[in-house]
Amino acid sequence: MQTLYMVICRDALYLYEKDGTGFKRQYIEGNPEFHYQTNHMKDDVKKLLDVLVEEYNLDGRSELTFCLIENEEPSVTKAVCRNLDGYISRQYSLDMIIPEIIRKTKADGIPLIEESGINFDDRNYLPVNGKINKRDFNLLGYTLDMDKMMEYAGQEKL
Repeated sequence: MQTLYMVICRDALYLYEKDGTGFKRQYIEGNPEFHYQTNHMKDDVKKLLDVLVEEYNLDGRSELTFCLIENEEPSVTKAVCRNLDGYISRQYSLDMIIPEIIRKTKADGIPLIEESGINFDDRNYLPVNGKINKRDFNLLGYTLDMDKMMEYAGQEKL
């Protein structure tokens, strides 16, 4: 059984494999992400599964499972999940992960998190009175790249 961690972004899927206590990005056909189109989701996910079966030298799709980190936009997450039905072992809400990442980035001494928030997948997440406000990308916000997001999220949640 091959378990992969999938981060669903607005136009691409990112895959990671657990590597000890961290995560190692998986390249799909040499690319660090797998681009998809929402209106071709069924075909794109089928292609992704076939590529993964081949790259991991599996006997079939039934040997694949995914732990998903959902997208902020529910319709995007639903489209991916509908086409991965039967392959998903766990799902993690971004709303559950982002507050923990904000706490950890503040603890790491990253400046202006309280004032400008964190940018991830073209959105900004700003802590306000114990809640997270979502808004458009903020040029002053700390932009969290995918590998760093997995590092912070994986420390306790995944």
